[in-house]
Amino acid sequence: MLMAVTAALAGIGLSGEASADGQSEAGQRSAFSLTVSPARLVIAPKPGVAVKNVTAYNTGHTPLDVTVVLMGFEQLRSGAVVFGRPGEESEVDWIRIRPASFHLSPGDKQHVHVRIQLPADLEPGDHQIGLTFLVPANTSNANLTLNRGIGAQMLIRAPGPITHNTT
Repeated sequence: MLMAVTAALAGIGLSGEASADGQSEAGQRSAFSLTVSPARLVIAPKPGVAVKNVTAYNTGHTPLDVTVVLMGFEQLRSGAVVFGRPGEESEVDWIRIRPASFHLSPGDKQHVHVRIQLPADLEPGDHQIGLTFLVPANTSNANLTLNRGIGAQMLIRAPGPITHNTT
């Protein structure tokens, strides 16, 4: 599954609405187009270490400096996914990302390795983590700048007995 994000704001150097292949409706390649695959990882690691790969593609025509961060997320009743900052009991402590930042020239791709080591005392059940690829706004004297990003969902199931109902 591929997920693409594009920006379309006149006046800050970005134009056109792009499809998943980075093409605008006029058939031109968009200035900014970042694709991440897979868009969702469902992981049930066994004790020890699990390593998964996510690939970022620059399908636009401008170079990108990308930073990858972990964020918590929740899914609303509408089905929309909302990314936010990790909570106090953040999974950030047991997930490592390599590389955490990189440069992508137009047409390039970068594999990002996600290393998951479940702590022995981790609460059993599902843990939702967002793997967020961020591209900072271009530096300019404009009145409006736009940070861009795209998130991949990681659903990690920690083994052990799960209580589905409480009284």
